[in-house]
Amino acid sequence: MNRFLIYAFLISLIACTQNNSNLYYEVINIPEESSYDFIKSIKSIECFQIEESEDSFFEIPWQFEITNDEIFILDKRNGKILVYDKKGEFKRALSHLGRGPGEYTGIHSFCIDGKNNEIIISDFDENIRIYDINDCSFKSKIDRTIGYAIIKHKDLFYGFNYLEDIESQSHITCSDSLFNVQKDFLPIEYENGYIMPPSYRFFKWNNSLYTFLPYTDKIYRVNQDECRVAYKMNFGIGKMIEMEQLQKIPSQDNYIYYLREEEFILQVNPLMNNNWIIINYYHGIQPYSGAYNIKEDKCYNLKITKDNSTRLFRYIQFDSDGYLWSVVNNIELENISKLGEINPVFNALIPYSESDEDRNILIKIEL
Repeated sequence: MNRFLIYAFLISLIACTQNNSNLYYEVINIPEESSYDFIKSIKSIECFQIEESEDSFFEIPWQFEITNDEIFILDKRNGKILVYDKKGEFKRALSHLGRGPGEYTGIHSFCIDGKNNEIIISDFDENIRIYDINDCSFKSKIDRTIGYAIIKHKDLFYGFNYLEDIESQSHITCSDSLFNVQKDFLPIEYENGYIMPPSYRFFKWNNSLYTFLPYTDKIYRVNQDECRVAYKMNFGIGKMIEMEQLQKIPSQDNYIYYLREEEFILQVNPLMNNNWIIINYYHGIQPYSGAYNIKEDKCYNLKITKDNSTRLFRYIQFDSDGYLWSVVNNIELENISKLGEINPVFNALIPYSESDEDRNILIKIEL
């Protein structure tokens, strides 16, 4: 009898452990009402006009990375990675568009390998190309791909694979320094037989790697062994799906592209540092913007109006000192500066002349 009870206890313990490991994650309830407290908590703000010329002009910062003293912006439309200092002064460009040796037909994404002073790109031809970070010269090419959202973490490379054969292929690939696949993860989540893709980017926090799934508003922790839910930001599309029970429409490639006709999810920006989780994205023209203060356990809805605060968080990145950086254009700066009615530090954001309406502006924010 005692032996039977011990076995029963062990079986139940194992079952509970398995259930907890699969189901446990922290739910972050972003309030439905807009909150001014986050804007009021911003300590200082500076803006710098980004130097633009024929060689350095860009329309949309498709990807935005920061090292200790430089900012790297992907101009996907023109196949360039533009490098600036933290005051917006143009330094150099990685520009090798073409079909010759060391060239590419386009850039999906890139990452910075500071240890080896390299810029590593995933190109349109599904190859990896490596360039010197200082002079942007070509170093080597590897004829294999690990996906669209390449990132290096703890000497391993991770990528999100956009593959048609979802029955047998992986969703996230983990590779060694020579891009030999070490681990293939199953798709993050299935919904009615279709993959729900993440935000096409990874982000780092506290020695871990994360990605964000906008259709469920879940943040996944990724390492070389597993991919599991760490947080759920209870707001936005995920909450809307649950409330309205919307039908998800598959695209031709077996990926869910939109929930209502022509309402794509765009400009997804998830970020984390020691104090904050910030999520900002658009579903059609509807912005969803929320923040969570980890240490104080406070949540904020940043969607004050469609035309100001959400634009401030559309293209963002943390640096190693904890400052939040944003790229906006001059027209958006004019709208963002109206937040001076809430927090006087925003009065420092003075729009430039109308002739510079398309000029890009770099904003440094102290939280």
